[in-house]
Amino acid sequence: TALLAIEFANICGRARFAQRFPQGCLVWREGERPTFLMVEPDNARAFTAMQSGACYGDLIELIAGKDPDEAAIQSAAGRAGAILGQWLSEGLVIALDA
Repeated sequence: TALLAIEFANICGRARFAQRFPQGCLVWREGERPTFLMVEPDNARAFTAMQSGACYGDLIELIAGKDPDEAAIQSAAGRAGAILGQWLSEGLVIALDA
């Protein structure tokens, strides 16, 4: 099953709209049925990063941003866990590499 992560700000070309209503979309098939899930942009970026081989620590770093303080790192770790939990509950994670 192929899965695609889209961040609408990147494809719409409508910066003002994207700034007011940032969205991402995960798109996949369940059998013959196309399925999509509207997500926050960080979720779409995180999924793209993980598909490209990023690890969980990379995901936290991506969410925390540049030069984060300890509180930002803790917040990003919580957000990364929530994103991973959402992927698990949606059945998007099918295997883990040790």
